[in-house]
Amino acid sequence: NNGCVPGMAPEACVEIPCLIDKRGVRPLHVDRPDTDMLGLMQVVAAYETLTVEAAMEQDYNKALRALNLNPLIPSLEVAEKILNDYIAAHGDLITLR
Repeated sequence: NNGCVPGMAPEACVEIPCLIDKRGVRPLHVDRPDTDMLGLMQVVAAYETLTVEAAMEQDYNKALRALNLNPLIPSLEVAEKILNDYIAAHGDLITLR
């Protein structure tokens, strides 16, 4: 982000328009999103950050908290089922304690 989207953390990964020319890629700053959109963007950014932290720290509870933040996951119970099913199917790729 680095200030391109007002209201988002500087370290947040955001999709924004860019100008690409012989000088390289230059991100274009955008207007501050409406409150509802900004809120959704901040929640998704928090989900993404927690997901990476959970993987790096091999932390089951943090992974569950991350999934529970995802606006597409309707409940903690569903998040837990998704996480446990993922571990059962792909436990050879990630260890969570």
